[in-house]
Amino acid sequence: MSTTGRARRRLHERLAQVLGPEEAETLLDEMGSHDHQLSSLRDEVRIGFSKVATDIAEVRTDMADLRAELKGDMAGLRADVKTEIAGVRTEVSGLRGDFSLDIAKQTRQLGLWMVGSQLSLAAIILAATQL
Repeated sequence: MSTTGRARRRLHERLAQVLGPEEAETLLDEMGSHDHQLSSLRDEVRIGFSKVATDIAEVRTDMADLRAELKGDMAGLRADVKTEIAGVRTEVSGLRGDFSLDIAKQTRQLGLWMVGSQLSLAAIILAATQL
């Protein structure tokens, strides 16, 4: 807080009475330079805070951009995974059909083999009884 001209003169007069005129002048000069230094320091702090606020805003913007990019990448990955899963399901369904056909063929062949072997066994038994 800086002093007004009139208050400064009163302070100078009182200091001159107590300390002497030269010492009063020196003290007031020092007070003035400290006020100026303090004012400069305040300005520098304000500028520093302004720069920090700007940097924070830039970081927030970068984070928002990265978040949007990440969301897009994740959506792409989800779509890719869904496509792959659909492909696997289609392949499994096809294999299931192939297995069903193979089992049906083998069952038919096994049935024919069983009938053939039963007929052959019956023929052998019949031939053996005829002897």
